[in-house]
Amino acid sequence: MTPADTLSDLFTLAIAAEDAALAFYRELARSFSSVPEVSRFWEDMMRDEAFHIQELTDIRNRLSDQQLREPADPSIMKKAKDGLQRFGEKLDLKNVTTLDDAYEIACELEYSEINVVVQAMITKLVPFAVKSDFILSQIREHVSKLDDFSKSISDPERRTAILARHH
Repeated sequence: MTPADTLSDLFTLAIAAEDAALAFYRELARSFSSVPEVSRFWEDMMRDEAFHIQELTDIRNRLSDQQLREPADPSIMKKAKDGLQRFGEKLDLKNVTTLDDAYEIACELEYSEINVVVQAMITKLVPFAVKSDFILSQIREHVSKLDDFSKSISDPERRTAILARHH
């Protein structure tokens, strides 16, 4: 761990990861705009990411400067750095030709260590159990949307047949 690995740095990484996911989902909504049901799904995922960013920002803003300068947990910091690097490469529309490609990348993202990092941060840093439980339930609901979407377009062949149109 370097001296720069503070809680503030961890928030910066977590918010950057959520922002990258938001941008990816925005582009997927545009790429699948010819299929309104699919485009709406990606827009919904994008709105969830905006909520996550706002919640992380609110939590960070409630911490004192002294708290933000505290050392971050090295294992959580490593997961955040590794996850952000890995998804920096993955979240590229060049990797998306079909809806199935988009769905698989979204699953990797949502079930990645980045979400483990965000959940650990919320559990540790949100002082009110009710608020913490609410945020964590929102994250679980967000991830379950992928499962629900998979059931609505359950046939991988159908997902493969829906092509992305990059703008």
